[in-house]
Amino acid sequence: MIKIYIKTYGCSHNISDSEQMAGLLAGAGYKMVFKEEEADIVIINSCTVKDPSEKSFQSFMKKIVESGIPVVIAGCVPQADPANELYSNLSVLGVEQIESVVEVVEQTLKRKIVKKLSREKKGSSILLPKIRRNNLIEIIPINVGCLGNCNYCKTKQARNHLRSYSIDEIIQRMRVSLNEGVKEFWITSEDVGAYGLDIKSEKTNLPILMKAIREINKDFKVRIGMANPNHIMKFLDEFIEQLRDDKFYKFVHIPIQSASNNVLKEMNRFYKKEDFELIFKRLQKEFKDITVATDYILGYPTETINDFEETLSFVKKNHFRTQNITQFYPRPNTPATKLKLLSTKEVKKRAKLVMNEFQSFNPNEDFLGKTVEALFIDKGKKGTIVGHSDNYVQVIVEGDQDLLGEKKKVKILETNKFYVKGEIVE
Repeated sequence: MIKIYIKTYGCSHNISDSEQMAGLLAGAGYKMVFKEEEADIVIINSCTVKDPSEKSFQSFMKKIVESGIPVVIAGCVPQADPANELYSNLSVLGVEQIESVVEVVEQTLKRKIVKKLSREKKGSSILLPKIRRNNLIEIIPINVGCLGNCNYCKTKQARNHLRSYSIDEIIQRMRVSLNEGVKEFWITSEDVGAYGLDIKSEKTNLPILMKAIREINKDFKVRIGMANPNHIMKFLDEFIEQLRDDKFYKFVHIPIQSASNNVLKEMNRFYKKEDFELIFKRLQKEFKDITVATDYILGYPTETINDFEETLSFVKKNHFRTQNITQFYPRPNTPATKLKLLSTKEVKKRAKLVMNEFQSFNPNEDFLGKTVEALFIDKGKKGTIVGHSDNYVQVIVEGDQDLLGEKKKVKILETNKFYVKGEIVE
């Protein structure tokens, strides 16, 4: 039996794409393996969002090519940059051609070069079979692409303009997954806040989808993925009302990128710092322990010292539980590449100052001594299992894998920045 290894870079959407590829390939009689050295062919599902991830992908691709193992380059990198000579002599599979993965693998094993990059009107179906990385977690991309046009971002070049799946398709995918034992859903996309805004036949948006999810009469939890502030602002009241339901983790990922309105305008983001602050304050008021995750890009070419100080002050004022801190890297074929870059030393200095501030506090210290309910969804190290509290804080306990998929009360005995530890109580 021919063995295939899939290496995945990037976001949860990419992970879902790889799971679909694995499901289709397994259905065609191939065996999936977890190490490239065991494989007869390797698929690399790439990410183009950040320069480091693309460089990591290129390094791994070079390693596989030099080993002589047949390789297929998939994902956002070739879709956004189809003429790149780095993979001109390799088979390529675009983000909207997942259903062709079996054909591409078959031809590549025959040492033929196949290119599948054409745009499909609807993209791949979300109803394709899957082999999940975690049997208890289903990742559902509710839409593809975005409505934004950020000056620094290549995502739209890869994922194209917004195309949303229907509520019926999403609910069907959830019901199938629940019948297969799934307990936790990740609702994801390039911007879940834009969901449904392209569907002209009926009024559809994220809160309307959430209401439909609430009506599924089974026990499960849902994590809502990244949503940009300008979309959340349009339906904040309705979003909060749906988020109250026990099915939804009290977790929201809203990127600010910069706390300077000047920089946000230069980035071509469609909101101001004040919009983000309004959303954040409302969420804190409505949900006492909600986890709000956010993102920062430090060292954008037009970011002045005063702009940076605004962001640093914002970080000091707001102790977000999860913060993704990234240095600016120019991405090819984006407007920001035409700007004069700040010095690498200065960008690193700014990123370090923000990171040091983030490292200076423990956002989970209030958990100590409390009892919380956690859904356990993964095995940890040295006889432990890992779950999530209602506000999506990672909870670690000593326990048997038989408890996976179960909800248990946990008394918290230890806290740190990224997780809490405790013991199960009856």
